Amino acid sequence: MRALCIRETCSSELGFSRNWSRRNAGHCPNPGISVGAVRTGSRFGLGDKVSYRCSSNLVLTGSAERECQENGVWSGTEPICRQPYSYDFPEDVAPALGTSLSHLLGATNPTQQKKDHENGTGTNIYEALNSVYIMMNNQMHRLGMETVAWQEIRHAIVLLTDGKSNMGGSPKIAVDSIREILNINQKRNDYLDIYAIGVGKLDVDWRELNDLGSKKDGERHAFILQDTRALHQVFEHMLDVSKLTDTICGVGNMSANASDQERTPWHVTIKPKSQETCRGALISDQWVLTAAHCFRSSEDRSLWRVNVGDPNSQWGKDFLIEKAVISPGFDVFAKKNQGILEFYGDDIALLKLAQKVKMSTHARPICLPCTVEANLALRRPQGSTCRDHERELLNKLSVPAHFVALNGSKLNINLKTGTEWTSCIQVVAQNKAMFPNLTDVIEVVTDQFLCSGTKEDDNPCKGESGGAVFLERRFRFFQVGLVSWGLYNPCVGATDKNSRKRAPRGKVPPPRDFHINLFRVQPWLRQHLEGVLNFLPL
Repeated sequence: MRALCIRETCSSELGFSRNWSRRNAGHCPNPGISVGAVRTGSRFGLGDKVSYRCSSNLVLTGSAERECQENGVWSGTEPICRQPYSYDFPEDVAPALGTSLSHLLGATNPTQQKKDHENGTGTNIYEALNSVYIMMNNQMHRLGMETVAWQEIRHAIVLLTDGKSNMGGSPKIAVDSIREILNINQKRNDYLDIYAIGVGKLDVDWRELNDLGSKKDGERHAFILQDTRALHQVFEHMLDVSKLTDTICGVGNMSANASDQERTPWHVTIKPKSQETCRGALISDQWVLTAAHCFRSSEDRSLWRVNVGDPNSQWGKDFLIEKAVISPGFDVFAKKNQGILEFYGDDIALLKLAQKVKMSTHARPICLPCTVEANLALRRPQGSTCRDHERELLNKLSVPAHFVALNGSKLNINLKTGTEWTSCIQVVAQNKAMFPNLTDVIEVVTDQFLCSGTKEDDNPCKGESGGAVFLERRFRFFQVGLVSWGLYNPCVGATDKNSRKRAPRGKVPPPRDFHINLFRVQPWLRQHLEGVLNFLPL
């Protein structure tokens, strides 16, 4: 859908218009009204519903009814009123399908099952979908309904039709059966995508396609193409793996038998000549993001190596560093004359590897927010901004996130935002050894930092600096920060990489950890990664 936005109103070829005014702001934003549509419902609080219908001979695609959900997002997808026999452009359909394909490309053992219903007489959409249901039912019984192996499978169905359903039962019944067997509800909505694509001039029923396609916020799952030539263009573009490979980020293998490195294939180890090490994250096939304080020593960087892949197996490989870009704002002694012995503002660095990394299940980049690549992974509309990504990824006062330990395992933290961030950072003033005369914690912990370490959080060790602080959305992983510094080192006195000690109860100061917030260093990232990654507007 090509859109033109002027001030507060957005319109497009398909007739969509939205007023972004917050005059009627509630728990959810104003959902807007499609051109040619009538909306019933004007309350936008939690649990409130709005419904839509189209006037004249227009047909509605999207959700006829939407509900304001707890996360502040409307259920379903935006409704659009359009002519019953208007067509979609192939270049608009391919990205929608390509997003699901990228999930399948990330699978290590994809299930390859297909059934072709060509050369049949009539249009029996019910039978086609029922065949899919039978295959799923057989697979469920083979794996066991309650097993993790079954519950974690993500399913994508692409339904192609050149006519209105005129044989068999109602195809909607088959869709309902599929949703039931997969236990699709609000919390499991991302485990099933049904794309309904009509091909042809007169016989395809828009209403039927719309009923069959999935309804998800910011996404479209029902399309009509003018002819088979347009359909071929869609699949040629969608299946061009050379185009898709660059946009597939944040894919980790979460199966039970996956190695730690396969679960977090972006994780790298940075090794100087000396014993100390740092960590980092692969953000493209040649660039690593890490902490600036890893390079405080004057040691010749030509001696450093970056290990990509599993360092304990044949999948690990050492790379030379072609170029190190250290943030010019980083100076650990910048505030020494203020009595602040160490300051970690702008603790960020980029490493360009001497060779490109060959992508595999053990080596793959993580998604950086505010990029086109991350936008595809989040399945957000093309007009999304960096601010939209921050709202979606850091959407709670306490956001569950992870970092990677010295032994490669994934550990858990909770990132504090808003009022909880303010509370989280206050304990820094209790560290009299490092900050003897501190009067304002903001002098040490600026808004450039995320804060964790409260309650049951794991705490990073000294050698884990520079590693990604990441979270999961829609089965993809997004780096929102990098490990910088903290008040407690759980690996002091450890005899091996598997040993960590919880802080003693009542310790003063209590544990806290601080991570560079990638949303706060966007200008620097854009300056050095322009042309490497495709950035969204701020």
